[in-house]
Amino acid sequence: MTFQIFKAFPPDREGPVAELHATSGDEAEIPIQVFREEGNVRARIFDASGGVAWEFELSDLLDGLRQAAKVIEA
Repeated sequence: MTFQIFKAFPPDREGPVAELHATSGDEAEIPIQVFREEGNVRARIFDASGGVAWEFELSDLLDGLRQAAKVIEA
């Protein structure tokens, strides 16, 4: 798995976003945006067609991933 991260300035945002692209060889790419909105840091995950599939508070998403990791470590 390779991660590429860069700063972007999409026209629909008031400020910059961090674009994170996760790729694995010739497998599908998973684009994620991390951005600030109304003082909160959010993560937006796009589906294969480029539409928004999910949007979370970044801290909630990270907490959920940590909890999931603990479940399989037990």
